[in-house]
Amino acid sequence: MIYLDESGFKSHEHRPHGYSKQGTPCYGKYNWQLKNQTNAIGAIHEGKLFAVGLFDSKVNSDVFHFWVDKFLLPELPRIV
Repeated sequence: MIYLDESGFKSHEHRPHGYSKQGTPCYGKYNWQLKNQTNAIGAIHEGKLFAVGLFDSKVNSDVFHFWVDKFLLPELPRIV
């Protein structure tokens, strides 16, 4: 069995302002408007991460199919 997942990150995220009710502190943990983030797709087989691809775009079906074709399929373990 092979597990796949995708995740996005932005290492230089800085948000200098936010919104809250007047007189209350503004706390935030997630920026829903991230742009220019890097997305990673990878697979795990027998506890080992492989076929990791980094994409500086949104992951849509074209990007996912590219990853399967160029990253995943060439590295799949052969079944004997």
